[in-house]
Amino acid sequence: MAPGKNRIFNIVDHNINYVKTFPEDSFKVQEYDPKFELEYIGSTGFGVAQSSYGTFASGGVSMLFSDMLKQHQIYTMLNINGEIYDFGGQLAYINSKKRITWGSSFSHFPYRMMYYSIGLDSLPDGTLMRVDNYDLVRIYEENLSFFSQYPLSSKLRFEGGLSYSRYSYRIDSLTYYYTLTGYYLGQSKGKIDDVPDPFNVGSAYLAFVGDNSSFGITSPLNGYRYRFQVGQMFDQYEITSLSLDVRKYFFFKPISLAFRALHYGRYGKNANSLYPLYLGNEYLIRGYNFNAFYKADEAYSGNSLDINKIAGSKIIVFNSEIRFPFTGIQRLSLIKSGYLFSDIVLFFDAGVTWKKDKFPWLESSDIRYYWNPNPNYYTPIYSLGASLRINLFGYAILEPYIAMPFQLENVTYTTGFIISGGGW
Repeated sequence: MAPGKNRIFNIVDHNINYVKTFPEDSFKVQEYDPKFELEYIGSTGFGVAQSSYGTFASGGVSMLFSDMLKQHQIYTMLNINGEIYDFGGQLAYINSKKRITWGSSFSHFPYRMMYYSIGLDSLPDGTLMRVDNYDLVRIYEENLSFFSQYPLSSKLRFEGGLSYSRYSYRIDSLTYYYTLTGYYLGQSKGKIDDVPDPFNVGSAYLAFVGDNSSFGITSPLNGYRYRFQVGQMFDQYEITSLSLDVRKYFFFKPISLAFRALHYGRYGKNANSLYPLYLGNEYLIRGYNFNAFYKADEAYSGNSLDINKIAGSKIIVFNSEIRFPFTGIQRLSLIKSGYLFSDIVLFFDAGVTWKKDKFPWLESSDIRYYWNPNPNYYTPIYSLGASLRINLFGYAILEPYIAMPFQLENVTYTTGFIISGGGW
């Protein structure tokens, strides 16, 4: 018998044996009732302001309801940012009671853009006046979607979904009148009836996902993550999308190495009808943001990279990083800290984009792997740099960086800032 064992009082076993002495009808057995209760509420706040442009409101609220076992969840979100026409919201339901998790959602969101023009007009007496016109364009999206997940194991799962969206327009015109000397005369506001016709877009996707990665201070430390997905758009557009995303991590205490290979492409007769994919997006290749192109234009040497050469309907991206824990927990980081969690990152990014439905290595594709001033051809781009990745108390990852964009003439370096949910 182990020393001191008789002096240990086991509360759990004692209470179980004590309950066994009760009569069988002493307890009332009741089936589980999955009642919804408020679990989380966030993004609360609301404000109203009045100006010469009209009355504006801003604010929103999001709420999560679930039962005790979290087998059923309801998510609601309401927000407004502008006039009453800028109201948006979403309602979603998720059922995870069985192995197949499924859910649905309905949403209504407005998207705003402004067009400005200036011109001349005349008063009844023939006096000229300046006319400033603002056209506020709103695109409304109503979306109904269904989605599901089927786990094969703790590391592998299938995902699928189906959604259908309707897009409609509203255009309001706000006009201000001034004398040529700048004296304010008045304004007029009205709704424009001549707007584009509404249209519908449907989409479906199927994905195979794997993930056995272990997360570190700001990003995964070791393991792998991948996602293979195929999708199809129908109705207004006929586009087949293909996504191949593979990530691998190696941990050599204290540093880790990370590699990512990504292809995303739109294929089909409407592949180039949507807004192009911009390869200089900082989540893909760092160093080719619009600030970098502004610096390149200032130092234009006659052989600068055309920004249209890194925007297309298909992309291939390769990223590699050396991650060094800088501040954080003692057993991982160079400097121990209980509040500031950060990594120092050295990175190399590369990628290419194109439009034709041709493989990039074919002679008939629109890619040339050497400098070509012909605007119909695309060339790969590369960058090398460093960043400081900061974990903002688990809410977001902040990443200021400095990069050398090799394809921008006369630009030695450029800087940028990324906010994400976590390093890739």
